[in-house]
Amino acid sequence: MKKILLMLVIFTGCIGVGWTQQAKLDSLLRVNEAYQKEDSLKVIYLRNIFRQYAILKQFDKVESFGEAAVSLAKKLPNKSILEVIYYKLGASYHGVSDYLKALSYYQKALEVGKEAADKVHMADTYLNMGALYNDIPDYAKSLEAHQNAIILYEHLGKKGEVASCYMNIGEIYEGLGQFKQASEYIHKALKIFEDASSTSRGVAVACEALGNILMMASDNELMNMRIRPAEKYEKALQLFNRALPIAEKEEDYSMKSSIMTGIGKIYEARQNKETALKYYLTSMEVNKKANEKLTLAENYLNLGRYYTKNKDYGNGFINLKQGLDIARQINVSGVQKNALESLSNLYETTGRFDSSLFYYREYIVMRDSIYNNEKEREITRKQLQLDFNIKEREYKLTQQLTDESLKQQILLAKQQQQEIILRKQQLEISDQEKSLQRVAFLKKEADLENAKKLEITRLQKEQLRARFDKKIKDSRISAQQAQIEFDAKLSTALAIIAITTLGAGILVFYNHYKTVKLNKLVSKQKQTLEELVSVKDTIFGIVSHDLRTPVNNLISFSSLLANGHIEQKRLAQYTELIKGTLDHTASLMDNLLNWSASQMQGFAPVIEDIDMAAIVEHVISGAHHTIGAKNLTVNNSVKEGVRVLGDRNMVELIVRNLVSNAIKFSGQDGLLEIFAKRDGKEMVLSVRDNGVGISETKVQQINDVAIKSIESTYGTNREKGTGLGLLLSKHFAAILHGNITVNSRPGAGSIFHITLPAA
Repeated sequence: MKKILLMLVIFTGCIGVGWTQQAKLDSLLRVNEAYQKEDSLKVIYLRNIFRQYAILKQFDKVESFGEAAVSLAKKLPNKSILEVIYYKLGASYHGVSDYLKALSYYQKALEVGKEAADKVHMADTYLNMGALYNDIPDYAKSLEAHQNAIILYEHLGKKGEVASCYMNIGEIYEGLGQFKQASEYIHKALKIFEDASSTSRGVAVACEALGNILMMASDNELMNMRIRPAEKYEKALQLFNRALPIAEKEEDYSMKSSIMTGIGKIYEARQNKETALKYYLTSMEVNKKANEKLTLAENYLNLGRYYTKNKDYGNGFINLKQGLDIARQINVSGVQKNALESLSNLYETTGRFDSSLFYYREYIVMRDSIYNNEKEREITRKQLQLDFNIKEREYKLTQQLTDESLKQQILLAKQQQQEIILRKQQLEISDQEKSLQRVAFLKKEADLENAKKLEITRLQKEQLRARFDKKIKDSRISAQQAQIEFDAKLSTALAIIAITTLGAGILVFYNHYKTVKLNKLVSKQKQTLEELVSVKDTIFGIVSHDLRTPVNNLISFSSLLANGHIEQKRLAQYTELIKGTLDHTASLMDNLLNWSASQMQGFAPVIEDIDMAAIVEHVISGAHHTIGAKNLTVNNSVKEGVRVLGDRNMVELIVRNLVSNAIKFSGQDGLLEIFAKRDGKEMVLSVRDNGVGISETKVQQINDVAIKSIESTYGTNREKGTGLGLLLSKHFAAILHGNITVNSRPGAGSIFHITLPAA
């Protein structure tokens, strides 16, 4: 039997170093099979097996192997093994926030521990139960569990575990909103942790907790803690940076994730958005390794709010929805309420009011369901606060009484020791001592006489020195008075000079300030005039470019009517064509006037969600006559649902110009294609023709962002243009945060791409 135990100890030590978690599990399973007859050994190995499955997050296996270990441990006479099994199972479920199962196993561990009088494991169980009640939160039960743990740990002399209790009591105060008291308890714990090791896990936990308290405390609470509000971010960052390396060394992914979230909040508060986002994303990845769903849900909410605040609504929705789903899985009402409210606000910001209303209704239902619970908890908190203060005062009073009693015992012992010494001295007194006392008296009398003579001599010397010092002081006072009078006159003169110089400087500065202000006003007025002239030129260019053809058509039609040689059937056809042209021209005039008005008001487009399919269909309909004149085939692949963000009038003018150019440079019986595709956060609309194409030099000119003019060329039917339409289109696309590019070769047709922000 001893040989088997020795082999098992050696084997267990071997698998602890350098092996992967799966390799350790496989080895434990093989050993378990080898020792089926040794019940006590089998229980230990079953415990190690379900702990390995807990590390690998395979909780179906944890439960089956755990229950097998419990069944076998109940048969053993040593009940401490059964208590350890219950405790380890509770800790495994506690680590993944399965609070009901964890609490059930902790309570079973306490029952067995009380029967076995095992104070060590009972104290550990009380500590974990207190932390669990803190997470729920149920502060009353948490406080009771921690008080029981402190009594046992102090009896056992375990300072580190007492510090852990102080940490959790600090979290109770934090939950009650009493940040000063929370800080005091956590500082007590930190002192104990630092005495043991400056790089222990406890130091990291305490530093993280203190950093979070600084972030949550109000300015008044910070002043009560003797911390200036302006210093809170810097001090919190120092605490987080101290805790982070320790969490990495301990491979505590949950703590590391929480610390990185705290650092991200600091950088976000300091408007350092890129660094804040980096920490939020890293925290998310780290927390996925820890597999703590509550923290993961809060991480998704933090990231979703960050994206929403910075107008990245797509990523904002994805993260907020993910956080809501996880909160619903673990049934945490507070996180669900926050997620629903954030989603409602996001949809309201993006103008999707139906979805915003849907989530807001769910938020109201969740808020109302939480209200009663919150009210009960508030009453519990107030009662707990009163009970806690009373118990704390009783504890301090007991401690003071104990200290006072100890001091009295020490004083009494000293008095007894002095009495013993005094009695010994009294017994040693003799006639010889009396003689010595007589001699000492005579010597003291002579010493007093000599001291009297010396005192008289010293007094005389002091009187002479005092008279000498008085004369020196009188002379110094006279010199100081003269110096004071001179300094006063000099100060008056310097003050007059300084006032004169300051007045002159103020006058010069005021004149300079007025000049600079006037120059800025003139420069601003000049810029405004230049913009108005530019708008005027642009308007005239559009009128000359886009209204010339309709007016010419009307003139030609008027000539035909004047001659009177038109058949009734042909007259009806011409009238229909003229009506379509006038409808198109009227639409163009409305767009032009609306655009001109917006330009006169300062180049402020009206951004809205635009259906590109309707825009393209409207433009093709307006160009029906010119398309039919060349017998062109138009393939429009733009379907409903292709939506962009922009000014409707500007977008329609852009599309109309590009379609008109494609028709203009297409040959008879040509092909015109219009299609769209999404590219990330942008939508690209393309207009392709198989006409005459564009030279390489002109392609480069059109694709140039800084282009100021474009030379116009004749179309395939000698259609004349000004080149202003394409220039205006590029200008409008730039205003809408988009651009226009072209790909073409002479004789092979052209394809124009309009890139705009996708809705």
